[in-house]
Amino acid sequence: MREEEKTKEHLIRELEALYQRMTELDALDARRKQAEKALYRVHARLQYLLSSTPVVIYVREPAGEYGCTYISENVASQLGYEAWEFLEDPRFWADRVHPEDAPSLFTQLSQVSERQDHAYEYRFLHKDGTYRWLHDEFKLLRNVANNALEIIGF
Repeated sequence: MREEEKTKEHLIRELEALYQRMTELDALDARRKQAEKALYRVHARLQYLLSSTPVVIYVREPAGEYGCTYISENVASQLGYEAWEFLEDPRFWADRVHPEDAPSLFTQLSQVSERQDHAYEYRFLHKDGTYRWLHDEFKLLRNVANNALEIIGF
């Protein structure tokens, strides 16, 4: 129907439909804002827990150089390095494993897909130049197609 042919009744129905749609969009926007606030609270809570626990939480690539894609900020209090140092260089972690522990450790990592959970101990070079013993546990996460996604550990 052409604009000039619309009757007053047609225009009123269109306005009512537009008003109804605007009301629905306002309700959706309010729910979105509530979800954003809830997500922010969960994120803030999780960040607090991750930074206040003495355990370093990490996520790394499941193959290759096993570079970190996430590491909790408290790594600085444990090993002297800032989290960004692990994230910036994929070899940062691997290059600081004690040379005597590295062959066994990397053999175990290469077999990550064969077992669900792993635990091992190795020495890691602290920023102060000394080696510290670490107890490391991790799990390989897979997607629905059973492909390796990432390693999550502490």
